[in-house]
Amino acid sequence: MADAVLTSENRSNHSPLDPPSRFICHVCQKQFSHYTCPRCNSRYCSLPCYKSHSERCTESFMRENVMEEMKGMEADEETKRKMLDILKRFHSEEQEGMDDRMDDDDLGDDSVLSEETVQKVLSGGPINFDDLSAEEKKHFQRAVASGELSKLIEPWDPWWLKSSARNISLSKEGTRLVQPLTEEEASSSHQDYGAGYQPSEIPPGPDTLLPPVRKLISREPSPFLAYHLVDIIYSYCFTQRLYNGDWQSDAIGSATVVLSVSSVLGQTGQPETVLEALSYCLERTCSPEYRHMGGLQFGLGLVNDVIHVMSLGGHALICLLCDLQKMVQAGEKELKAEKTRKSKSDIRSKLKLAERKVYFIMCWVHEQPGEAWSSLAAIVRAEKSSGMDYRGVALGVISVSSQPINPYDRVAHEFTMLHCLEDPGLCTEILQAHDWDLELAISSFTSNHTDNHPFSSSSTTTATTTTAVGPSNATIHRSDSTSIAPAGAPPPGLAWKIITLPISVISGSLGLISGAVGFGLWAAGGVLSYSLGFIGLGSNSGRGGDSSAQLVTVSAASREAMEFVAQFERDYGSGTSSRPNFVGEGFMDALTRSRNTFKLLFVYLHSPDHLDTPAFCEGTLCSEVLCAFVNENFVAWGGSIRGSEGFKMSNSLKASRFPFCAVVMPSTNQRIALLQQVEGPKSPEEMLMILQRVLEESAPVLLTARLEAEERTTNMRLREEQDAAYRAALEADQARERQQREEKERLEREAAEAERKCKEEEEAKDRAAREAAEKDAALARLRQEKALSLGAEPEKGPDVTQVLVRFPTGERKERRFHSAATIQSLYDYVDSLGYLNVENYSLVTNFPRVVYGTDKVSLSLKEAGLHPQASLFVELN
Repeated sequence: MADAVLTSENRSNHSPLDPPSRFICHVCQKQFSHYTCPRCNSRYCSLPCYKSHSERCTESFMRENVMEEMKGMEADEETKRKMLDILKRFHSEEQEGMDDRMDDDDLGDDSVLSEETVQKVLSGGPINFDDLSAEEKKHFQRAVASGELSKLIEPWDPWWLKSSARNISLSKEGTRLVQPLTEEEASSSHQDYGAGYQPSEIPPGPDTLLPPVRKLISREPSPFLAYHLVDIIYSYCFTQRLYNGDWQSDAIGSATVVLSVSSVLGQTGQPETVLEALSYCLERTCSPEYRHMGGLQFGLGLVNDVIHVMSLGGHALICLLCDLQKMVQAGEKELKAEKTRKSKSDIRSKLKLAERKVYFIMCWVHEQPGEAWSSLAAIVRAEKSSGMDYRGVALGVISVSSQPINPYDRVAHEFTMLHCLEDPGLCTEILQAHDWDLELAISSFTSNHTDNHPFSSSSTTTATTTTAVGPSNATIHRSDSTSIAPAGAPPPGLAWKIITLPISVISGSLGLISGAVGFGLWAAGGVLSYSLGFIGLGSNSGRGGDSSAQLVTVSAASREAMEFVAQFERDYGSGTSSRPNFVGEGFMDALTRSRNTFKLLFVYLHSPDHLDTPAFCEGTLCSEVLCAFVNENFVAWGGSIRGSEGFKMSNSLKASRFPFCAVVMPSTNQRIALLQQVEGPKSPEEMLMILQRVLEESAPVLLTARLEAEERTTNMRLREEQDAAYRAALEADQARERQQREEKERLEREAAEAERKCKEEEEAKDRAAREAAEKDAALARLRQEKALSLGAEPEKGPDVTQVLVRFPTGERKERRFHSAATIQSLYDYVDSLGYLNVENYSLVTNFPRVVYGTDKVSLSLKEAGLHPQASLFVELN
């Protein structure tokens, strides 16, 4: 009898005599129940059904189990104290929460999470954004936008700003002195120091000894490694700040950020100055990708971090580089664990290269003296100060901030810097009159102010002047100072270069195209401007300007200079044995010559019509003492104001009285320093005194330039030698590899050729054997057929012929044939015997000799005269 199935329990109908009944689960209503809840007597089939049938039953069950377990536990004093602290803290938080709820009653029930979400939180499960309701999502987004959630994040204090960072100590080999503790040692130390003990957040140093740099590379390390270190430290501090010190949460992302910010690690860059290293890092910081971090202000704060880290010394730098190496290794490890794509494999290769670079820099830092880092920090601090304290002429003090700059202010500042106007209102009026068109304003202003510059001087005394040659019209600033540095506004600092980079590029290009007549435009871009004017892109081509304003080419300038030298020698060189050795080159070529020879450039502007010119040239300029001094210490260049280049130079240098002499020297950033100018006649002694004073004042600058050039030349030569050695080694390796590859290919070809020949021989043998076998089989079949065609040997009789056949081997065969049989039957008989291996033979008789060839095979034996008997020989043909 089948069991009864009940959906509900009715105890009054149940009897021990009845068959056993089975109940359906009260929860899922799908399976038979196997268990009964001891509290509510509900039947259930499995553990999930028990957990969901009644929260009151499950909670009471868990509570009883916990209480039973707690009864058997004995707490010590430390545990009791911790529990009391937890309860007190919980009580205070509850009180604060109740106060907040009383203050926020106007928010209603919308700020409370749903019961389902609360249950998920209490159970310890994760909550995603999609799990929230529409109202909860709105509240969450509002909290993010208002910055309320950021208050929950504990602010991160960089380890290099902690006081413990000043006491970092490593061994002489670069390893950390304190080794990491085991779990047992760490737990015991934690108990000894108490609950307030916090492990040090200073990144540990290397675990293994740092090898000498000479063991890593065979040549001398680059002299620019200190600047590479600035770039690497900046990228590390940037990444730490970006991830709030928790780069381990996203190892791949943090390693990618390091590659993005650092030109040394990510772009294989090799900055040669601190300014170049910081420029790239600050440009990346101000890029749209990282602009949300604070832009330039955030970048300058990172520069402070770089300075602070360097001031901590070499041990702190080693710990930083060790932590950076671990960061890169962690990113590489996670990339390796993921499914590799082409883009990820490229990142992995970059991370491998970056990890090797960081390790090399770490070994290099370990070998440097401790006082080197304070000097490098001072250099970085100076570059940072020049970037923050830049003062503009028209805009006043430029304070570095992340706020955007008005584009009109940028145009006004660029116009002010080009013409050195100290009245911001005048600049604004000029630009407004030209609808803020910088190119049009420059062209109009330069054409109206060529002859009446506000700073022109009519003084005939000597004065130390400085000419700042920029990308547009030049302006001469006069002062009583004897400093060689350019006067006027100081050059833009690092921060201002970054801020005004786009407008500087545009305005610089416009300045070149404008074609304004002046020393600055001629010195900075004469060849380029002439080329633009030649193809119709100059300012005169589109404005109907005079063709005489075109700048001279290099060849024309050289020809003009050589004509002046020849004319000067004809006029003043015949009566005296000494004269200045004027170079037969254009001004720019002469300036380049002075730069390359580390000398000052002596400029003489010749005015043939001036009354004092002949006496000055004969008595002063061609004096033996002055000529010897100028020829030894200067590069001399002269030009007549009747010539195109001499006239332009007189306008650019604002020569107001002749004879006119000047001393200039090349400077940086397309600037030329006007050190001295002499107007009017002077005696040889006065000229010599002036030139000696200028030479003495310029000697330190020239010496520094010479030393820097020699250092650059040495570095370049070393680099070329290293590159040559590397190329030679590479070529040798390539030649060896090519020779090995060719030898391998030759051996493979020979082996293939031998194998082919062997295979062909085997095939030929097989084919010959097969053909021979086929031939033998064919002969055997032929003999058999011929033997069958002969029929049975006839008995002796009158019509039977007895034939004896002798073979060349001496064997004899005899057989009887019908006399009517043909000669062909004799051939068939011989063939059927198989004694001959040849096919071409004949049957002959000796006496008389008769050859029974193919022409007689149809004759019968009787007709051939072989009846009744015959003796035939087999003769091989």
